[in-house]
Amino acid sequence: MKVKKIIALGLVSCMIFSHPFYASYSIKPKANFVAAEKEEVQIVSFTTKVIDAEDDLGLSIRIPVIQGLRDINFQQKLNERIEKQAIKDKEDLKQEAREYLEGPKEEIGVPHYELHIEYDVKSSGNILSFTISTSKNLGNNWEDRVDCYNIDLQNNELISLKDLFINESNYQELITTEIQKEIKLQMEEEKGFYFEGEQGFSNISDNQDFYLQGAHIIIPFSKYSIAPGFMGNPEFKIPFSIMKTMLKPEVNKGISFKRNEIISQTDYFIKNIQLPEIQGLADIEFQEKLNKKIGEHLPGLIKGLEKEGREYIKYAEKEGFKAYPYEIHVDYDVKSVGDILSFTVTTFEAKGGTGAPRVDYYNIDTRENRELDLSSLFLQNKNYKKIIDAEIRKQIKEQMETEAGFYFEGEAGFNGITNDQGFYLQDEYLVICFSKYSIAPGAAGNPEFKIPFSIFTDM
Repeated sequence: MKVKKIIALGLVSCMIFSHPFYASYSIKPKANFVAAEKEEVQIVSFTTKVIDAEDDLGLSIRIPVIQGLRDINFQQKLNERIEKQAIKDKEDLKQEAREYLEGPKEEIGVPHYELHIEYDVKSSGNILSFTISTSKNLGNNWEDRVDCYNIDLQNNELISLKDLFINESNYQELITTEIQKEIKLQMEEEKGFYFEGEQGFSNISDNQDFYLQGAHIIIPFSKYSIAPGFMGNPEFKIPFSIMKTMLKPEVNKGISFKRNEIISQTDYFIKNIQLPEIQGLADIEFQEKLNKKIGEHLPGLIKGLEKEGREYIKYAEKEGFKAYPYEIHVDYDVKSVGDILSFTVTTFEAKGGTGAPRVDYYNIDTRENRELDLSSLFLQNKNYKKIIDAEIRKQIKEQMETEAGFYFEGEAGFNGITNDQGFYLQDEYLVICFSKYSIAPGAAGNPEFKIPFSIFTDM
């Protein structure tokens, strides 16, 4: 997590802009996804709204904008609720900082005031679960909060924990007992420490936060609520298997994302890896192959970077100059959930402070359990490449003429899309993606081109 230092606080005006990840669309599949048929594919997707400050207030705010729900009114109210809470957290932080600057000063200097908000998609299916994590630093005093959102995609409504269970089920007693057992076990094995008595955990509440992930209900608690601060935000996994007779049938139907984290650091190598593990696909063999594929490029890459980093630091010490450790950072972004699952995995390797990202694109047909390439979006024997190439050349020309972008020309420039072209779908567009330096200078990052579905007539 990158942190800005606070120098002073004036009036903050925020610039709010959208960084699109993957917007919703309604398509009508045959053997493909763009061809016309009556059955509609349901995709609920996320656009990230980023809120930045124009002064030295430490803000890193990324909130989801939900798209693709059938009830537009509910969707709008949900997005407004999420943004309203983020703005409130920001305003509270500004007020705290303002009160400090206007009050008596201490000799220890100006404290840091920071706000970090991020979201994480947990599962999809009949129920979409995601969380929004808020970390607030009020003058060197961190406060953490996790807000859970669980949406019934059939009825387009937020649901509570009790909505997962058949009426009259004694789910509260069962979950409470399971959490108490886990707390006792962690305490006995010295793997966790929790408050006892009135300050400790007694039972779950009627409005208990939760989310679904894999074959579990996850019950989270806020920092300091049942345990000391070093325990962070305690979470307890309650398996579906112990609640079989209580759960409604539609609950145990969904795809989820388990975040696998590997973090380590030495003086010559920094490793920060966040990889998704896909769970809940009907075809277990395909799911295992997919999860293996996601991280198969990493072992050799890590081994090579670690060796080079060690040798580089030794060389720098011998020659007497300052050197930075080699690094690898891996993270993923969920673009859409539903009948098509779309996500990216970004790998960034830095050698002594420089590097370029690698982005792998995954588009999964969750009904047929198969990975989609670009050609699978179109009817056979249709020259989709010609149309896409022409549209990209048109957009490159427009950007060059208006100085909105700069691209290589000739053999080094764009010469047509490939059979394994990276892409994702966004709103009413097919988004074609290129790696850094492939068709443009590094300042352009990873170029993307939005191709409207409307130009693919009868394809």
